[in-house]
Amino acid sequence: LSSDYATTTSYKKNANMALIDFLDFSGNNLFKRDALNVRAQMESAVRAELHLLYGKIFVRIDRPKEAEKHLRRALSNYREGLGRTHQKTMSALIQLAALLSRKEDTGKEAQEMLEEALAEFLNVRSSDDPAILIIQRNLGSVLRNQGKLEKALAILEQTLRILERVDSLGIVETDNTLKLLSEVSYEMGDLQKAEHYANRLFEFLRSSAGHGPGHWKTLEQLHNLAILKKIRGELSEAREIAVQVYDGMRRTKEFKSRRSVWLGAMTSLSRASILLDLGKFDRAEKYAREAIELEEERGESPVFRADVLRNRNTLIRVLLARNKLKEAGEQIEIVANDKNLNSRLALVLKDNRAALLEKQGKYAEAEMLLTEVLEEARRMFAPGHWRTAFYQLRLAECLTKANKFDLAERAFMECHEALKSSMGTEAPAVKRPLIGLVRLYEKMGKPEEAARYRARLGEAGIHRENGNKK
Repeated sequence: LSSDYATTTSYKKNANMALIDFLDFSGNNLFKRDALNVRAQMESAVRAELHLLYGKIFVRIDRPKEAEKHLRRALSNYREGLGRTHQKTMSALIQLAALLSRKEDTGKEAQEMLEEALAEFLNVRSSDDPAILIIQRNLGSVLRNQGKLEKALAILEQTLRILERVDSLGIVETDNTLKLLSEVSYEMGDLQKAEHYANRLFEFLRSSAGHGPGHWKTLEQLHNLAILKKIRGELSEAREIAVQVYDGMRRTKEFKSRRSVWLGAMTSLSRASILLDLGKFDRAEKYAREAIELEEERGESPVFRADVLRNRNTLIRVLLARNKLKEAGEQIEIVANDKNLNSRLALVLKDNRAALLEKQGKYAEAEMLLTEVLEEARRMFAPGHWRTAFYQLRLAECLTKANKFDLAERAFMECHEALKSSMGTEAPAVKRPLIGLVRLYEKMGKPEEAARYRARLGEAGIHRENGNKK
């Protein structure tokens, strides 16, 4: 019925609006106490099925309050009709927990709900039962959303070990668990572990009969590997992978689907960022603008709008590199005035403001902003996180320009240690603080110190980095 309703002439352009209107109409009638005495006639499990369906649809069309109401009723009805440890009860509980975990005020409830369910299932099933592994993986996801990253990592690694031993859930749960492990490691700042799990997931998907090299999930994971290599400073490899993803995406059957628009926007953004670091500013600008246009096609959801702001922040960096300071300033104000600006995007925006001030020769103001950015990053990210180290590197470079040599030297030393810890000693990005120290000592008139750090780098490292900067 809802499908027919959505395709009527007046709603062809906006199926979501048609679906919302239909749900409002049918839901208000179906669940009224006096509507054909439906509530009295339906079994609990049947009511649960309807509530679960409505809850999933409201999640899909971004109406969380209605979704929560129906998912809570679905869970209650399933428990009443099928019991607390039935597969369908578990499915409704996981759907509700996933929704609750997205909000700060209900995240703890989601965690407690899954922990309680896990204890109940362990009383009646073995630890390698598929239902328990699914609950554990979802509990890891909820803990991750709450910022409890070490606890999330521990439970996800435990889940993966059991999955590897029993292989009872096939591709889906292994796929999801590896993806979460890579993402949690990334958020913890451990890029070595993040890349380890990302590589495992890519190989798993590429060799899977259900996916293969050209599947969108495989391409998405290949794109994630490009991002990790870009952060580590492996720019040539990152660029080759990003091109491979872009070409592969265009060959998929889903090229014009919503999912491909999203992956296309992400690929364009990563190519812009990689080309920016390679010093190819004109092409970087092209891809940054393309990423914004593709993301804007996805709609007005707050999540989509936040992605547009992320892409605009990248465009600002490119404009600053090309000395298009007026347009960079205009883009900064567009992002600053958007209601969908979140704390992480605001941090990047403040860094971009500081970069604009540096371009204008206002080093004291830039230093003040970058100091604030570093303090906020230390509160926001785990100790020793690579993001915090990069913000400290930005401050060190600004202090060098402002001739505050002692402060700059200490900042370069500290961020170098943090980057070594999170990326390993071989990552090219770890050289960036050492390059900063060479330039600092040259500016201070200390050729012996500059020569010592230049020797640690090797001439090839210096020349490559200088070429990228140019």
